[in-house]
Amino acid sequence: MSRSSPKKRARASSKKTAENGSFLEISEPEIAAWAAGFARGLGPRHRVLLEGPLGAGKSTLARALLAALGVDASHAGSPTFGIVHEYEVGGRTVAAHADFYRMRSEDELIETGLESLFWERDVLVLAEWVSLFPEFEASLERGAGDRVLWRIQLEFVDGDPARRKLSVRKLG
Repeated sequence: MSRSSPKKRARASSKKTAENGSFLEISEPEIAAWAAGFARGLGPRHRVLLEGPLGAGKSTLARALLAALGVDASHAGSPTFGIVHEYEVGGRTVAAHADFYRMRSEDELIETGLESLFWERDVLVLAEWVSLFPEFEASLERGAGDRVLWRIQLEFVDGDPARRKLSVRKLG
């Protein structure tokens, strides 16, 4: 019989239950495995809000989710400068990865067409830094309709720069 510390047992048990409303501690190499499981439940009307401080792994998680869906996003970094990257599988756009970090105002969301990505497109949308625009974020939560809205929060774990606290919550 294998013995492990209570902390290791708790961490292992968290990994099995990383569902709505739960959290787990995870390392960057474990992100891909977690993302593969989470991605199985995602579809074209899902919106995933990725939040956390700079360097916490939002873009890494987005690439892992895209890879789990069969998208080759290995060459793509964060869409901070391009604002939105769209991805195809078999000639069909299946996902968009947006980054709100450089946006200056809620009006700019409309001017760039970024807002319409959430309401008018039948693609999976992964979006970083939506929380910088509280009115838009609140409109997503209020008007999700037939869209499925998730928030994934990544935080640094004190004392261990290689690990992250990942929490998942279904909104709306």
